[in-house]
Amino acid sequence: MAFEEDEFEEPTVEVVQADPDMLLEVLAKNKHYGTPATDAHRNIAAQLWPHLKALEYTTGRLLAIGSDIDLLAGAPPGSPRVADYLDGYEVGDTLATDLPGAGQSPHHGLRLRPALDDDIGRADLVLANIPLADTRALTRENKIDVTLAHHQVIRDTLDWLRPGGLLVTLAHRQLLDGTDAQPRRSIARHADLIAAARLPASALRKAPCWTAPSICSCYDAANPATHRAA
Repeated sequence: MAFEEDEFEEPTVEVVQADPDMLLEVLAKNKHYGTPATDAHRNIAAQLWPHLKALEYTTGRLLAIGSDIDLLAGAPPGSPRVADYLDGYEVGDTLATDLPGAGQSPHHGLRLRPALDDDIGRADLVLANIPLADTRALTRENKIDVTLAHHQVIRDTLDWLRPGGLLVTLAHRQLLDGTDAQPRRSIARHADLIAAARLPASALRKAPCWTAPSICSCYDAANPATHRAA
């Protein structure tokens, strides 16, 4: 098959002036999604679960959502990944299981399943790995968007807990450090922030130019009958 030269017109090149911060932001997001954080998530789980078990989160129901959530739930190295045994699983699906017992470390035989309607509102513990927790937000608009998005995920996941249940989440530092306090006040009407650990840039991904500090936060779901936000 041959092409005639007149079939092709001279291409038009349009020059668009791009904001350098926006370009860096795009690169940061690409780096985030292209760089795995599996080792970091395993290390976080190894530090987190002894504290959870010391708080007697050893019976009841666990709900989990987010990237590498099986690792954060304590699945040991070499065990099948959730995508290997759950057909159609996608990151962002809500999963459930029974809380591992006090003597299990790591959690051999851990199997997560799709959460059912009956699981919502009855969980003793929720783990949430919110997207872009360590991505550098360079523009003011993006910082606001990240904060609001993470606030909404936390508000939604708090509804999965029984009163007095615990939410542990990885989130962007803007949630605690942002100048707009409204998201924090909104969360405080439904839960108490009982602990927060700051993770330095590159704690999750070894990409210091594109990552930002993140936070690991613990929220205690309030009893609606007794809770009064500050």
